[in-house]
Amino acid sequence: MRCEEDSCSKILFACIVRDHRDLILPAEAVCTERELVYLADKYCYGAHFVPLVTRFGQKRELIAHARLCCDRCAHGMEGRLRCEIAREPAAIASSVLAE
Repeated sequence: MRCEEDSCSKILFACIVRDHRDLILPAEAVCTERELVYLADKYCYGAHFVPLVTRFGQKRELIAHARLCCDRCAHGMEGRLRCEIAREPAAIASSVLAE
């Protein structure tokens, strides 16, 4: 029985990791662990907090001709999470990374 639980956990973890790249949340869906991992990944640069504007500005400099889907996804996710938790997600990430 324990083996089945481990398999389910590994599959869930694999899906969360896979989705951290470009994640689009349908309007009717609520934020879950998947979306939190996605946004947390965007706020972190190593062990440091980085605002989304800075994070995607760095990528635009590297790939000047590309309009990054990831940029739009992250800003959208940030707005959705802000509405759902009635707090600023960037402030939460910044304070956690400062500890």
